[in-house]
Amino acid sequence: MDSELKARLWLANAKITTNTAYKLFELYGNASTVFDEFNNIPDTLINDTNRYLLTESKKNINKNIESLYKNEVSIISSDNSKFPFKLKAMDQPPYVLFFKGNINILNKNTVAIVGTRRPSNYGIKITREFAKALGENNICVVSGFAMGIDTQAHQYSYKTSGGTVAVCGCGLAIDYPASNRRLREDIINNNGLMISEYDCDTEPLNYHFPYRNRIITALSDVVVFVEGKINSGGMITVRYAYEQNVPVLAVPGNLDSDLSEGPNSIIAAGEAKCILKVEDIFDELSINSSFLNIKSNDFDMSDNISGLQLEIYKAVKSRPKSFGEIVDDVKTPPDKVQSAIAFLELMGYIKRSPGNIYEV
Repeated sequence: MDSELKARLWLANAKITTNTAYKLFELYGNASTVFDEFNNIPDTLINDTNRYLLTESKKNINKNIESLYKNEVSIISSDNSKFPFKLKAMDQPPYVLFFKGNINILNKNTVAIVGTRRPSNYGIKITREFAKALGENNICVVSGFAMGIDTQAHQYSYKTSGGTVAVCGCGLAIDYPASNRRLREDIINNNGLMISEYDCDTEPLNYHFPYRNRIITALSDVVVFVEGKINSGGMITVRYAYEQNVPVLAVPGNLDSDLSEGPNSIIAAGEAKCILKVEDIFDELSINSSFLNIKSNDFDMSDNISGLQLEIYKAVKSRPKSFGEIVDDVKTPPDKVQSAIAFLELMGYIKRSPGNIYEV
């Protein structure tokens, strides 16, 4: 291991933030010089806690290198020509990246699928269909290796030609989540990739996960938000996507479900495109879906609406109808019908044609 990479490993093991690391690089030129000049670094650049952690990390550097070899984890620095080009475009890319598997998979078209750790059956169904269709058409699926939507996205894409990339919020020697132990092996053994900016033995601390979301979005050409509350990690991912100018597609959901708060809110605000079918993702990637291998999975947007909304959707799906015909069909006061129609239009379930005729 060369001196520069060794020095970056030293910084990573001490949990030095990306921002602090780049300030040091700017002053000293590179990590190797920071390592050599450590005792002379002024207190204005590193606080007492960081100084202590760096001192301890220096003592353990050989142990950390052994851990890399033992766990078959590779390491690459941001100044390496083979560092993922999509991450290099970030204002401050991770100064070092740990990985297991095929790092060249990142050269493919990539789509992130993100969402809650506790999805509905509907969210699981959508994620599985999208992940499988993308992968079968050589699109790499990126997600965060957490429970729920992430796991489903990886599970249904790792065997495909597109493969999958898991961006972890802990070290790659840490078996987290434990229930995904087999999935971790499957991803690596099927030409996929596990990556982290945290050194091998870093535990999965809560604040790691929102911060790692910026890597998920930076690696992706498009982000698909399936389900999540208004204050969820998925919404944090969406905000990173906005900052990085990555297009966001959101799956519309039932107004009665708090899992649909996030996607519905950004669709309503015009901050994300409403996705109704997997072909919408290919359109966003500027790929002609007529030439793709897309198998129907009986995906029906009506799975995620109920009550009056569902009645109206079914009435219009049978054949195009006027507002009056819809009111007669559902036998509901016009004001309530109008409100339900407005929601269905907003979410893309139905559309209004010339002559005020509604159709799917």
